[in-house]
Amino acid sequence: LIVHSNADLKKVESIQFGLLSPTEIEQMAVCKITNTRSFEDNGNPTEGGINDLRMGTTDKKLRCATCKCNFNDCPGHFGYISLAKPVFHVGFINECLRLLKCVCYNCSRILIDDYDKYLEIKKISNPKTRQLKIYNLCKTKKKCNTRKRKRDKDNHENNENQDEENANDPIFKPGCNQFQPKYRRENLKIKIENNNDNEDNEENNQKQDQNDEIEPQKVLEIFSRIPDEEIKLLGFNPKYSRPEWMIIQNLAV
Repeated sequence: LIVHSNADLKKVESIQFGLLSPTEIEQMAVCKITNTRSFEDNGNPTEGGINDLRMGTTDKKLRCATCKCNFNDCPGHFGYISLAKPVFHVGFINECLRLLKCVCYNCSRILIDDYDKYLEIKKISNPKTRQLKIYNLCKTKKKCNTRKRKRDKDNHENNENQDEENANDPIFKPGCNQFQPKYRRENLKIKIENNNDNEDNEENNQKQDQNDEIEPQKVLEIFSRIPDEEIKLLGFNPKYSRPEWMIIQNLAV
């Protein structure tokens, strides 16, 4: 039986889609889940458990501890669990894999090393099209190289001037010269394989993860270092949907 609710109505003026940051989840939640018990010995919901009355009630005899409404009028509220270690979100793991192939494992900058192609991509207005273009350019990159303009083979003096212009240009990116690993998804894990195409890569391989799995914590660190300007190029909004927010640190309950 569906009963009419007498709860106050609100007028929606706008909707903003995005990802909730760990801080926002914590601020919006009505409680933190810290207790493994669901009910007390007397049958009442345990405070800090998954049935905490602050999140609402399904019992006709009880009222929500947050809005004081009964189970008909209470809209429901959520709490959160603070995870001991970050984990991949099953809905975003493919997106994480694509982004890893677009940015440097070491410095987190976009791996495009062609200055002119970088400028072309900046002119693309559709975020999905822009991200796909970046992905196709970067997915096979083996090294983080410096972003350069096309060089004039017949004019060495002009080449020197171009190098000076690049150094003062915000689009210019000095490469960190680190070799990039290969990534692949395996169920809910992302596997990592070091490129061994160059003998000089041995020292770099030792610095990267020795096992064949990249932990969510490492992916979180890589995404957190991406500059805001390049976050926009990758199709995200630095204010409402940062890449690192795809990694779960606080789980809404």
